[in-house]
Amino acid sequence: MSWKRYVVVLAAVGSTTWDARAYTIASVATEGCHERITSEALRSVRDSLGEAAPLPANDDEQALISDLQFSPDDDMLDLGAVSLLLGVRDNDLKGDGADDLSSLSMVHGDPNAQDEHCLRALDQDEPDGSRQAVAACRKFIEQRIGQALEGLDGDGKVDASKRVALPVHLAIRGGIDASLPLFYVRMGQALHTLQDSFSHTYRTSDGRTVTVALNWLDDVGQTLEESQDGPAHSKDLDACDDADALRELRRELATEASIAILTRALEPGLGREEKMVGVRAVLDQYLGFESGCSFENGWCDAPEARYDTPACGCKTVGSPSPRALAFGLLLAALVWARRTYRSKLTRRRAALGCGAGIFAAALWLPSPARLEAQEAPPEKPPVTKTEVIPSSTPDTPPITATQTTTEDTTTTVVTAPKVPDEKAPPPPNIVPVEEPGPTEPNAIVWGAAATFSGSVDKPGFATALGARLRLHKHWAVGLDGEWNPWISLTGGEPVRSGAFNIYASGFVRFPLAYEQFNLRSQLSLGTSILLTDLYGAPQGTAGLFVGANFLGLEIKASKIFYLVLNPLGVAIPIPQLQGVPFLYPQYRLALGLEFYGG
Repeated sequence: MSWKRYVVVLAAVGSTTWDARAYTIASVATEGCHERITSEALRSVRDSLGEAAPLPANDDEQALISDLQFSPDDDMLDLGAVSLLLGVRDNDLKGDGADDLSSLSMVHGDPNAQDEHCLRALDQDEPDGSRQAVAACRKFIEQRIGQALEGLDGDGKVDASKRVALPVHLAIRGGIDASLPLFYVRMGQALHTLQDSFSHTYRTSDGRTVTVALNWLDDVGQTLEESQDGPAHSKDLDACDDADALRELRRELATEASIAILTRALEPGLGREEKMVGVRAVLDQYLGFESGCSFENGWCDAPEARYDTPACGCKTVGSPSPRALAFGLLLAALVWARRTYRSKLTRRRAALGCGAGIFAAALWLPSPARLEAQEAPPEKPPVTKTEVIPSSTPDTPPITATQTTTEDTTTTVVTAPKVPDEKAPPPPNIVPVEEPGPTEPNAIVWGAAATFSGSVDKPGFATALGARLRLHKHWAVGLDGEWNPWISLTGGEPVRSGAFNIYASGFVRFPLAYEQFNLRSQLSLGTSILLTDLYGAPQGTAGLFVGANFLGLEIKASKIFYLVLNPLGVAIPIPQLQGVPFLYPQYRLALGLEFYGG
């Protein structure tokens, strides 16, 4: 790999911008352009061809559909449509979550996968780079469609029994290999690339023929030389909001081409080779190439080149700092002075030398003040007198006046009684703070607990009720049952039933007798029962629960209860242990009450 390739790959990996992929996929931050175009295409084909009829889903597949990271249209919730949409998203995700920017930057920065997005590879330079990029793009589309046709039965209909494992990331289940119909998965991957070709290229005025392929890797790697590498990727062309006539035309053509490809692939009464002939004809119609556009002629004065350009037509690197500006002015002044007063150079050097000598003399010769101090006779010691003035009240200390006299001055210092500062911090507590429960700190006592907690990473919350047994002032045990609903921020039902967890806990306590709180740590172990259907993990599955609170506070709120704060908690329900394990780790902040009788 050349140095340029290393630089580009590292820069692409470090980039987390979403505008690197044409026609964005649905996420919490982006519009679902690919899903919209693909759904419109499938809907149109279903209206005309029975071969594209919806595929029913079993319970496990329905659990997958309910756990997607996006929300398909209501008529796109069958197994076939969802598989097509998961396939069209796969080019951008490769099994990662749509919100996992660090992993997606690795996917988007892959220099060997630019053909999946109809973009230039690093070696596809001018003058023939655009032609090479379009050829690679077409080759990828044809390969995926050829694989998709293997998923049809003898009558040309989709065979749901022919499956392929596709890595997908679900909202709650997380990463999983889903077994999905082969035809729809591969067709979705092909349609993604076809649709990208309408926003990653410059085209003729009718939008049907490519003239220039765009470049993302060199652009994000900041190594782009447009005359050699071609124009940079344009985020404005990625929008599918029909912001102007050109982008509206591109979206309409992307939808039209997707319909045509699906129709040719599912057209009844044709064999595989006949279908591929029809597919190539569609690609000729929408992905042909016309040469002649270059950097020298402004890429044939392409209107697309005006996108992503600042209104002023210029780029600003940044404003100079005041220090840099001052240095520049000083440097200019020195150059000007040298050129103007070159004849005076000898005299200036002499002046500088003289000045340096005067400065050195000033540093080393004693000053008149020093000489005067050396010749002055020794001073007489000061005379000090102290007078105590009694207070008028018996509880107030007296006032003290101290007078110090020298040959030149007389100074009097009066010391008045110090008034207490009401704002000063209180003195340390020397009386133990009463603990809830019995007065004997080592007494064995029963208690009860109620806890509410929430997590942000792997979102969810939990409400728990439990019993406590304090065995010693340093040790306690407990038994809790909690309901732990999970929250989806990326698609499907926002709140899922989650799991029911039952666990025993051990507590190590660190009583602080003179403080209003104690410290403690907690470890928990128990059982987790799944309360919702997930792909590969049905409702009712039971597994393991592990939890810990590393440092918590027991605030002595009253004689009968503590207010408990656990800011550093971890809870890991693992309700599925068989097959592909499922766990839902949560970093929790918990607040609760613990009651103890006297």
